[in-house]
Amino acid sequence: MRSPRRSRSSAAAGRLPPAVPRPRLLKRLAGPWKVAVVSAPAGYGKTTLASQVAARREALWCRLDPDDREVSHLLGRLLAAGARLPRPVGGRTLRLFESRRDMERDGGLLTASLLDELVPARGERLVVLDDVQVLAEAREALRWLGRVMEESGPRVRFLLTCRGACPLPVARLELAGGSVQLKAEDLE
Repeated sequence: MRSPRRSRSSAAAGRLPPAVPRPRLLKRLAGPWKVAVVSAPAGYGKTTLASQVAARREALWCRLDPDDREVSHLLGRLLAAGARLPRPVGGRTLRLFESRRDMERDGGLLTASLLDELVPARGERLVVLDDVQVLAEAREALRWLGRVMEESGPRVRFLLTCRGACPLPVARLELAGGSVQLKAEDLE
């Protein structure tokens, strides 16, 4: 899991700033859901809250950037995050990806392999996608990620953070297992 952003002063001192305890929000995120969206402007603690939720389980954590607007890059980022877990996820898909990066030709095979490997042998898997707003207007990446989220099965959850409205079709995902949406007013 990638560490949340540090302020310059605390990074220089080598420690994270103290996290604001948010038992009410953690309780809302402890219930059943397929996708949780935390959306608010910068500085509201979205990443901190996501890291508090992820700390309670083994989570595949990806901080997205503009390069992830390409499906192959987004898949590569997910596979890299999976490889960093104590019990790595996506090894077979990574091998396929390294030999077949043509998403137009091999995207279905790579996606099916990833979907298979995302499902844990026991329990649940949490996938945290931080800064999802960078995918806004990246139609192919959003379509692919939406498919992964819909088809990943009930034991895989997605926690998304974004500034502003979530670019993914959260209403459709409600049918796949429920959703929780937290906005700026919830984080205050």
